[in-house]
Amino acid sequence: MRLVSERVEPERFFKYYVVKVCDEARVDVREKFLQIDYLSKMLSRFVDPERHFGDPGHLVRVIDVLEEELEKTEVSIDAYRKAADKILFYQSFFPEAFKRRFLDQGFYSKAAKMFYRIVGNYRIPVCSLLSTEYSLWNFILKSTRQKYLF
Repeated sequence: MRLVSERVEPERFFKYYVVKVCDEARVDVREKFLQIDYLSKMLSRFVDPERHFGDPGHLVRVIDVLEEELEKTEVSIDAYRKAADKILFYQSFFPEAFKRRFLDQGFYSKAAKMFYRIVGNYRIPVCSLLSTEYSLWNFILKSTRQKYLF
């Protein structure tokens, strides 16, 4: 008989720890299940960013991608979502990336909120909630990173 190690899906892995931090912070998980589900999926995309973003997922590309999109006649809503996801991910998991590049985190937070609001208005309603609760989710993801992942 051969034992097979069970591999945990990245989305389930992240959801487990995000829910754990939400419970610790007394955030009602049932009330915030849409945001938790979205963020778990978002974090799992960073496991293989090349496949999901079409680039290595670097923070520097956020501005480049948006600049390219703005030159088009119609800006892709997906470009806004990807940019907001990258900003939230880096602010939560690698905030030192902003310091190394002398980037203003406040500017990027405002940009991410605006991008999530745009996406929420046109395609993915949960992104509107992420926009209004951006500070909460940044805190939850930072805490997840600090307590359980790194």
